[in-house]
This record gives sequence, structure tokens and C-alpha cells, in this order.
Amino acid sequence: MFLRKKLDINVELEAYRRLQHANMNHGAILLDVRTPREHKAASLPGSVNLPLNQLKSANKVIPALDTPVFVYCATGARAGRAVKRLKRAGYTNIRSIGGLEGYHGEIIKG
Repeated sequence: MFLRKKLDINVELEAYRRLQHANMNHGAILLDVRTPREHKAASLPGSVNLPLNQLKSANKVIPALDTPVFVYCATGARAGRAVKRLKRAGYTNIRSIGGLEGYHGEIIKG
């Protein structure tokens, strides 16, 4: 049986930050697919909120199909579903980074 390794949001965010620091992010987006209420209560600095049930309007937040997008949610489950939906919609540079529950850094609280 193949067991998938659980994503570590802390490690995945470092990849996002390295792109930013190297100025190679090409407009990379940190996408929170939780509800607006969850996002307002606690979110990652610089993240954009687009709830999972509103992904049909992703083109309003993600400018191009090849834009690097790092997707997170509370536990990683919605982020995984969002990645699948966005890929079906034609986005090519999408990755789930897991869930906020495992994050050990700065949080924005509304």
C-alpha cells in the first residue's frame, strides 16, 4: 500500500518565500480556500481568500493559467480539492501546501 506523506505547510511556505525572495515568483499567489469568516479569524500574511465554493471565479484572483499558486486551508483537505478543480479548469502551476493547523509562524488575526 502506498502512503502519501502529509504536507508540511511550514516547509511548503518556505518554497513560496524563496520564490518571492529570488524575485522569481512571477506573481505567485498564496491562496486560502477557507470561508471568509475563517480567513478573517486567522490567515497567512499576504494570502488571498477565494473559498472553495467560489473557485469558478478564480480568474478574478489568478491572472494567468500558469501563475504559481500555493493553496492552503484549515487541514489540507479543501486545498487538495481546490488543486484538482483548478487543474481541471486549466491552471498548470497549482500546488497544495496543506493546512493552517500545522503552521508555526506569523498569523494575521482579524
